[in-house]
Amino acid sequence: MSLQEDIQKLTPILSNVSPLLLDGITGNWGGLIQGALKMIFGASDADDLTKKIQTDPESVLKIRQVEEHYKSLSLKLNEKDSESARKFDIDLINSNKYGWLIPFITVIYTISFVVYVFLTTLNYLPKDASTMGLLSMMATTILHHFMGTFKKEK
Repeated sequence: MSLQEDIQKLTPILSNVSPLLLDGITGNWGGLIQGALKMIFGASDADDLTKKIQTDPESVLKIRQVEEHYKSLSLKLNEKDSESARKFDIDLINSNKYGWLIPFITVIYTISFVVYVFLTTLNYLPKDASTMGLLSMMATTILHHFMGTFKKEK
């Protein structure tokens, strides 16, 4: 049986007990979460696991225990991922390899932002969610540049 089939068997059970684990098991964490559940319940495969979850009176507590471990591990990994991304950005900025890129993009976005707002105000462009999303992305990039997020610290 494949991991995908095993996950499909666990989906109805986890949807009632732990939406967080359900989200994790259907994503990149599927094998890890399934392995942790098998270990805690002493199951050998997905069929055995579903039977043990349904018959164990403490199954909710055990699933919550796995959920807490998953939550803390995922927070730690997200934090490390953010630190790694920040370090990459700082190294890229300090290298001056693409020192011209951010100011260039900022100038293009500033001009585009002004034109886009002008055309939207005059009702030449629709005021829908994608337009507002594009405008907010442009404004955020411009503000980040001018507020110093992309600038090298001295």
